[in-house]
Amino acid sequence: MAVGLYSKSYFENYYEAPWCRIGPYIVGIVTGYLLAAQRDRIKLNWSIATIGWLAATAVALAVIFGLHKDLENAGEHAMSVAEAAFYNALASTAWAVSICWVIVACATGWGGFVNSFLSWSPFVVLGRLSYLAYLIHVAVIDVYFGNQRTLLYFTSLHFAMCFVGIIVVTYMFSFVLMLALESPMIGLEKVVLHQRTKI
Repeated sequence: MAVGLYSKSYFENYYEAPWCRIGPYIVGIVTGYLLAAQRDRIKLNWSIATIGWLAATAVALAVIFGLHKDLENAGEHAMSVAEAAFYNALASTAWAVSICWVIVACATGWGGFVNSFLSWSPFVVLGRLSYLAYLIHVAVIDVYFGNQRTLLYFTSLHFAMCFVGIIVVTYMFSFVLMLALESPMIGLEKVVLHQRTKI
């Protein structure tokens, strides 16, 4: 399982293939449209909000821990082809549905402490960098692992240190790129749109 997970064919045929991400994309587009066009019409009550939070939490945990047994046993009790196909086909979309529920609940006043936590001011800065971080994180990972000259033996501590290091470097580069590219383009867009509205 671990070998297949990091193989070149996995990345080319599944991880990087845009059609494999169409489900979460559609879920996000539909959610964004509903919030932009119909937010005032979305009416939730306590029971619907509770069921929504329970369902979203259960689905998210199923996606996260769905492969636990398979990975823990190192392939001894690997999933069948049908189970693996089912998980791969639906996991990303199910995760997107869970995240979209959190967004809808927070936007309609049913977010509770989750909304308070996600509204914390330091997250605003990280939120502005998140898309750039998404775009460049694969390059950072490729550069790091591509420059290794010896075999790596992953332990939990080593994996955690790699994760933290890659996150920090990715956000550092994202900040530089935001200052160099995104911020000037946003300023230019405001000037162009402002002039167009005057005309």
